[in-house]
Formats: sequence, C-alpha cells, structure tokens
Amino acid sequence: MAGGRRGGPPARGAGPGGQRGGRLGGAAAGAAGRGPGPARVRAVIVEAVSEVPAEVVDVYRAAFAESPYYEGEEEVARFAEEALPRHAGRRGFHCVVARDAGVVVGFAYGYVGAPGQWWHDWVAGLLGPALAEEWMTDAFELAELAVRPTAQRRGAGGRLHDAVLADRPHRTAILSTRDEDTPARRLYRRRGWLPLREGWRPTPGVPPLVFMGLRLPAG
Repeated sequence: MAGGRRGGPPARGAGPGGQRGGRLGGAAAGAAGRGPGPARVRAVIVEAVSEVPAEVVDVYRAAFAESPYYEGEEEVARFAEEALPRHAGRRGFHCVVARDAGVVVGFAYGYVGAPGQWWHDWVAGLLGPALAEEWMTDAFELAELAVRPTAQRRGAGGRLHDAVLADRPHRTAILSTRDEDTPARRLYRRRGWLPLREGWRPTPGVPPLVFMGLRLPAG
C-alpha cells in the first residue's frame, strides 16, 4: 500500500514548488492496518529513526509502482533528490520505519507545517480561513507512508501510522489522499481522521483528493 501526499496537480512541475501533489498518505497497497497476519509470519518491528535510511527510496519505488499510482523512475528520483531532503530539513521532522529481519520494508514521516511552504499554503487556501485556523495552526503534516507490497497484510501500515503520530506535541495532524475507497483511505477512517474537503480535483480528468484532519491527544 502506498500513499502520502499523492494526487495534487497532475504532473510534477505543474503545481507550486514543482511538486505533483498533496503530501500525505497511505501505506503499502492493500494492507493498511488489517492487523497481524498468521502466526507463522514474522512480526514487523516499527521504530523511530534519527536519520532516514537509504532503503526508504527502494520502499518508495516498490510501493508507488503499484496501482493506483504507477510511478516510474522519474518520480522516484524526484522523491529521493528533492522531496525527501527538503522535508527532512523542516521543523519537527519525524520518521519511523518498519523492519523485517533487519530489512526496511516500510516507512512514514511528517513534520510541522508552516506558512510559506507550498503545500501548507495551497491547502490553507482550499480549506478557507476558518478551517485553516482550526486545523493548520499547530499541525503535524503526515507526508508519506509506504509499505513494500511483499510486506503487506501484516498490519505494518497501521503500526507505522500510529508510531509516526505517537507523542506528537501538536493539536492536529493533516493529510491529503485520493478520495477513493483505497486501503489508505480506509486506514485513516478507522483511525478517526475526518474529511475536511472531499472530491477536489486540481484539474479535470485526474483522481479527486480528500483533505483530512485528526485531533491529536496533545490538543
């Protein structure tokens, strides 16, 4: 399962800051938070990391090559060379990874959004002043969540989601994802995320987006 801020403007370079879409996401296709698999399957270990392992790029490649994203090497390179380094330098950046026998099979990360960042300003404009004030004043922006297809259906997506948000000292979290019945959307619904704006299409003919918010315990 894969997700993250998927699905903003239809092509990289078409939206603000040269990025393609809203940042926030899913987990590896089909497996988000379905719970542990059979007892014979090894447990996936989820842990916070102070430095992002290089293996997350391979996880991204595998997860977002799947339906409905079908990303190729150009998108993978933009993630590795542009988006990930930029996001890792932002205030409050927090990353967790899932490991199976020591191998990274999933990751999730986010950071504190702020005015002047293109995604933050773009979404604030779409939500309008009242909702932006309520949901984006002190928000953790969940930017990416992805799990290798070979590690799906073992609860890794749900555990990554919970771990990346655990103990965040903010009032809310916010994300965007496809406004479709995807594993990512179902995971967020189960975890209590609320739709703030649904059915928004950046351009005709592209999949619609939903912007979602979650009230965090610190709030």
